[in-house]
Amino acid sequence: MIEAKPLRLKVQKAQTHSVVETAEHLPVLRVMVDTDVFHLDEPYDYLLPARLTHVVHVGSLVRVPFGGRTCTGLVIDRISESQTSGLKHIEEALTSIPVLSRDSIALLRGAATRYACSLWDLMPDAVPTRVQSVEKLFQNSSDSSNSIHAQPSHSLQILSAGRSYSEQIVELATTAMKEGQVLIIVPDEKELNIVSTEVKSKLGVEPLIFNSQLSKSDRFRNHLKALYQKPEIVVGTRNSIFTHLDGGSTIIIFQDGDASLVSRRNPEWNVRDIALLRAQQVNLIFASFTPTLEVARLVELGWLTLHQSGTPAMQISCEESDPRFHPVISAGLKKGSVLVTVASAGYVNSFACQRCRNHALCSCGGRLVISATRQVECSLCEKKFSDWSCLHCDGKSPRAISRGSARIAQELGSAHPGTSVLVSSGKNRIDLLPEGKHLVISTNGAEPVGQYSAVILLGGDSLFNRVGLHAEETARRDWFTALSMLQPGGLGYISLPHSHPVSQSLIKWSLYPQITQEIVERGAAHLPPYFRLTTVEGSNSEITALRQICEELPLFKALSSLRVDAENSKLLLRSAVEDSEKVSQFFYDFKRVRSLKALPHLKIRLDPYEI
Repeated sequence: MIEAKPLRLKVQKAQTHSVVETAEHLPVLRVMVDTDVFHLDEPYDYLLPARLTHVVHVGSLVRVPFGGRTCTGLVIDRISESQTSGLKHIEEALTSIPVLSRDSIALLRGAATRYACSLWDLMPDAVPTRVQSVEKLFQNSSDSSNSIHAQPSHSLQILSAGRSYSEQIVELATTAMKEGQVLIIVPDEKELNIVSTEVKSKLGVEPLIFNSQLSKSDRFRNHLKALYQKPEIVVGTRNSIFTHLDGGSTIIIFQDGDASLVSRRNPEWNVRDIALLRAQQVNLIFASFTPTLEVARLVELGWLTLHQSGTPAMQISCEESDPRFHPVISAGLKKGSVLVTVASAGYVNSFACQRCRNHALCSCGGRLVISATRQVECSLCEKKFSDWSCLHCDGKSPRAISRGSARIAQELGSAHPGTSVLVSSGKNRIDLLPEGKHLVISTNGAEPVGQYSAVILLGGDSLFNRVGLHAEETARRDWFTALSMLQPGGLGYISLPHSHPVSQSLIKWSLYPQITQEIVERGAAHLPPYFRLTTVEGSNSEITALRQICEELPLFKALSSLRVDAENSKLLLRSAVEDSEKVSQFFYDFKRVRSLKALPHLKIRLDPYEI
């Protein structure tokens, strides 16, 4: 028999809201909220709970209620009152100490304005991932930033040939350290290791390091060290440009035109441009063997002071005067190591039929190449040919057109038997020249750093006829950098005629007046550094509509568009650099309107490294 249990009434408790006590001193926080919605990127005011009075400051990360959800926020100010009524309290502090200084926040906001993006697009580059255990080590630290400084100086230092670039950079840093902190920014790990070693050797100082190879904990620890401990000297790669520095400090940028100094993530910011945003508070030194066009224009305007060394003592022959470079290699090997630079890696990167001279192509249209194992394959679809024959005349004999580093190393090794031959390329790079006597074959940009008795620069026609916004500038930088490692009195060979502008620049160790003429030509072509470029990519209909609007605006001096694929197009806009702020404001407003209307995403890139 089933026994009936007595009924129990369910008691419903009314929800109670605890009263949050507000801080007495500076109770209002101005917060940039990470809403992930572009048109909601202005600061919002919140109240500070009394329990967090001594925890939350300018530069702290907090959790805030926003539109029915909880978001991360960055405190950019703490004030006494707000013009907005009905303010909510922040929910919690995500950091126990500030992770950004006021100056760093101002820099991020200025960079966001320039690139028409959100401050939160830049935060991952400026602030490493937080590690709570590391944060506790700085619990009692305070930010004693010094913004007082004398009128900053700005200069371009053309480095000398025959001397290590790291030695020259450390000399610049030694002088700059008399005025304050020094930040040295280099393109990649290779230069970072070399320069930091030079700093320790010559200055007896352990530099603070910033690079992608550090662990998450070390990155965050070094970020807080820079903010709270004011290190004398910092050496880093791209993201170190956001490192906190006191007023009057110095930033030294080595090879500012290197592609590694451009961010890969949206908004693809450039180290040089971020440095220029800091120019009112810090001294800037651009150090390189060749100036970029942007830096050369600042010299032309008188904003940068040019410091240039004299012509180095070296014997240079050119293709026109002596088409044979083998005697230069032989003479160089008698005294020491020899460097030979080539335009590309691989074995045979392009060949033609020996009979009809037509290029060897695959049926898919891709260029055929020959590997070191003599295997013919397509560079596009990777199809392999066991028995190649010409598509035009059925010829069987290939004729090499473009030889890579592996093929040239094989040829030079045979021509100079008994010599140690080293091959350095992007995938198998040798950073430092080993001790002993070597014949080094290197692709451009992968040269082992060291002193050479002879330097041979091959592939000039190929290198200086590449298509790209920075192709020639990159080629010049690679050749100047390679020739800079020629020891005093050494032999050089240039695979271009003596009359070629690049040959003349190398012989004189100065790009002037060639670069001055090039800047003028860039202006006539509506290209940087006189014009600012913007690309917008999206559906064909969207790009067509945007082009019609922009054609009516005097802000844009030239427009062109091209098809990306069947459904998408890219619009290229050019504006005078004098209208730079207007360009940024235009695209900021443009993105806000599209966000408000929930229109499809367009990929907008201001100042792209390549179009």
